[in-house]
Amino acid sequence: MKTMTIEKKLLFDEAITAVKEVHARHELVYEQEADGSIRACGPLYLEGIMVNAFGRDERFKEILDMDILAPYHKLTSEPFSIEIRDVEHHVEDDGIALVIHMDILGLCQEKKELSASVSIEEDVPLPETKKEIESEKTDLAEEFEDLFEDEETTYTSYRLVVAQNDDSYASIAARYQVEEGKLRQINREKELCAKALVVLPF
Repeated sequence: MKTMTIEKKLLFDEAITAVKEVHARHELVYEQEADGSIRACGPLYLEGIMVNAFGRDERFKEILDMDILAPYHKLTSEPFSIEIRDVEHHVEDDGIALVIHMDILGLCQEKKELSASVSIEEDVPLPETKKEIESEKTDLAEEFEDLFEDEETTYTSYRLVVAQNDDSYASIAARYQVEEGKLRQINREKELCAKALVVLPF
């Protein structure tokens, strides 16, 4: 069994004093590809209750689109499936830091456990009291595509940010203090547009 960790940070306009509860569930659909690989696609729902600066409960909801490909040569006789183990949460810088731990079943076990960490930083407006919000879906298809492809990689870590209007590789590199050349390389020179996910090099 392998594990995967998804890190998600929610930022709000006003201070958050506590997180009462967070629940995660997915509705993945498993489909077999022509080459025998299995693709798991579907939404991952994150829902919970937080306490704002006025002591009132606020509900929040976040949806992540998942697209995970398990290559045929990595599969075992055990059915391929993804199960949510637990969700860690805590208040961090007027926002909520979430860590979702998932078990990946049906993949070849290597000497070391594979852990893929995806961190997304995105501003989310504070909802009105007791009104649920649903943020814009975040498409992680490209980032999840190669998680299990590299034979040598036993630990993969991604940090993603959301591109703003009129952003360029130069402006993003300056904002997050990374090398522009490495930033372009890791993102394969893809065209940038507002709301696009950009992988930051470490």
